[in-house]
Amino acid sequence: MAANRLDFGLSVTEGGVLRLVNQAAVDLVGGTLEKVAGRSVDDFVRPAELVARDQEDFATGRFERVELSRSLVTSGGEQIPVRIATRFVEVGDQRFGVNVFVREDELGQLGRNPSRLWMDLVPVCVGFADRGWRVSAISADVYELLGRLPRDCVGSSVVDWIGADQATALHQAALAEPLVPRMFTQVEVMAEDGASVEVTLLLGPQPPLDQPPIVFALVGTGASYLPAAPDRVSELEMRLRRIGAEVRAAGVLDSFTSMPTPTDIPELEDLTTRQWEILNRIAQGQRVQTIAKALYISPSTVRNHLALIFQKFGVHSQAELIERIRLPGHPSTN
Repeated sequence: MAANRLDFGLSVTEGGVLRLVNQAAVDLVGGTLEKVAGRSVDDFVRPAELVARDQEDFATGRFERVELSRSLVTSGGEQIPVRIATRFVEVGDQRFGVNVFVREDELGQLGRNPSRLWMDLVPVCVGFADRGWRVSAISADVYELLGRLPRDCVGSSVVDWIGADQATALHQAALAEPLVPRMFTQVEVMAEDGASVEVTLLLGPQPPLDQPPIVFALVGTGASYLPAAPDRVSELEMRLRRIGAEVRAAGVLDSFTSMPTPTDIPELEDLTTRQWEILNRIAQGQRVQTIAKALYISPSTVRNHLALIFQKFGVHSQAELIERIRLPGHPSTN
């Protein structure tokens, strides 16, 4: 299971009881998996009065997601300050809390933010379109999602790829004034081979006036990317992957309000969503270390992406790349 490959704590609770914990969580509190799973949350989390309040809030559905600072009680009685991020999901008629937690003294380290998890486990592609959903640019990930080449998508309309009922809702959202962010779940999109692929479609915030009116993202949340779960634990894992992908896509779209105009950069169709993110931040004058910290990846990963971007743009340095994509009002970086 993917949870046991994580080096931070993860648990799944139902009615205040720990139904699932990973090895990192067990190592943090001490003991064994058999002695931790099945016990009450308030055996391990303090202060007790806040835990009781949290459980009441969660049981009544007052929150769907929340991030809290609490303390974990170890088997030796030590209290360790942690940051806990909880997201609630429903499987059948049961409600579960998916909790991830990291020691407070580790929060400044790379990749140790509990609110940003499972970001890269399913494909996410992003694009620009006009108010008729006619695509002007789309990231290379669309091939993984739909088997479509980016250049074949440009000029076509997203609504032509989906059923009439869902197309109506997309048309209405695109024509709304003002344009507001929206999420459409369980959208059936036709792939290049004619197969139907389920995605979540996110409509982003209003871009600047000199750009196409719509930024959007397609998140691969259907069976091709999140296969049928044989049990409740596996289904919860699939739900968590979907949540993470949607969170990442929303963050990407929000940052694209300052993206260079797609019509001015034909090389965009050769870039992945991650490379779009990095290119956008380079256009804003951000340095490698800043980008790595913001995207929760290593500086070497950023540099590897930059090397591929240089190749696709035919440049040899970050300075040349910035000169190629410089936006008015953004500082250049040498």
